[in-house]
Amino acid sequence: MSDVAHTQQAPSDQPLLDTTPYGSGKDDSITDTTESAAVTQHSITINGTMISYTATAGHLVTTDMSSAQPVAKIFYVSFTANEAAPTARPITFFYNGGPGSSSVFLLLGSFGPRRIKTDMPHFTPPAPYSLEDNPDSLLDHTDLVFINPVGTGYSAAIAPGKNGDFWGVDQDAGSLKQFIKRFLSKYNRWNSPKFLFGESYGTPRTCVLTWLLHEDGVDLNGVILQSSILDYSQVGNTIGLLPTLAADAWFHKKVTVSPPPGDLPTFMSTVEKFARGPYARAQAAYPRIDREVLETLSQMVGIPPEVLIYWQLDPATGDATIFLTSLLLSDGVAVGVYDGRVTAVDTGIAGSIDPNSGSNDPTITAVGGVYTAMWNVYLNEELEYTPHGLSRRCLSHGNEGGSRSVLQQHKSGIGCGSGLEPVARSQAS
Repeated sequence: MSDVAHTQQAPSDQPLLDTTPYGSGKDDSITDTTESAAVTQHSITINGTMISYTATAGHLVTTDMSSAQPVAKIFYVSFTANEAAPTARPITFFYNGGPGSSSVFLLLGSFGPRRIKTDMPHFTPPAPYSLEDNPDSLLDHTDLVFINPVGTGYSAAIAPGKNGDFWGVDQDAGSLKQFIKRFLSKYNRWNSPKFLFGESYGTPRTCVLTWLLHEDGVDLNGVILQSSILDYSQVGNTIGLLPTLAADAWFHKKVTVSPPPGDLPTFMSTVEKFARGPYARAQAAYPRIDREVLETLSQMVGIPPEVLIYWQLDPATGDATIFLTSLLLSDGVAVGVYDGRVTAVDTGIAGSIDPNSGSNDPTITAVGGVYTAMWNVYLNEELEYTPHGLSRRCLSHGNEGGSRSVLQQHKSGIGCGSGLEPVARSQAS
């Protein structure tokens, strides 16, 4: 049949009340195996073009490849342009990282058709909050599918399995592979151009998932990696982190190079050359210290030379925690890990009680409330999907630099994702 015959028609609105409780613990599971979804109609204007689209929020059930038994019920939110032929319309599957994060940050903070209004880089005061159409949405280029991996958001293992069964590199990617295949079948998208979009831990997940899909006969048209971390042995590598730390210092007016940087992109180019050249050689030569390199480093990152000597020329020591809490020490505030523009008082016991909780990171402090509230509002009022219980676990995000291994980091606590990246990436992109 022709593509015209398979044009995506707009169904009528279908609200959904989901009475199944979805646990996020390692040993949690559910027994419900139904596939259901809320369906609503919307429109948005992007770059002067009005797009009518269908939003679908619900679950698909994945099966074990050997037994064909249902093993997981995976939550997703999709946005598909109406009256578009599937073969002419690309489809992109999105997921955040952690591992342990739902896709809410990519959905409401970056590329979905609606986004949260915040006061970033300042603290967003308590409600009332609001949503707005997102002029940066990718819906004018591709249909969008935001996926919650098992144990995040409203995705869970099906008994007798448990969420923890999916908390490994291969198991995690394998479950998403099964979801994507199920989605392609249910919505007749096998012949659409297909893309993956992974953020943070979602970037190594994409590498594994791409291979698993290929082995099952699903070849992709492309992949997009945001905040890429493909080699966990390089977490905390100062040469790679130096531009981000220097960008933080630039934003907070702590850079003292002469003449002062005219703009951030030019300054970043200078810092990158310094990091790969003189600074890399100075690190290798430590404890011998080149005073000229030391002075340049101090001017770029806003930390006194004497302090940098004490830090062994490594401002990223301790996953840059010392730098982030020292840069604005005289002001009594710390700099955000996820967005270096954000500052807040760095006191409290959260980090001591749970090192993987996100501690007192200023970025989470600034937007945690608005994301929690507006995800609940968006899900209920606009997508018309009402789950059994709405909780902040939808905003969980693993701590890549935390104390647990990559295979164990699912549900490792509050963090963030796209739209909340360090200043070097958000300002220079």
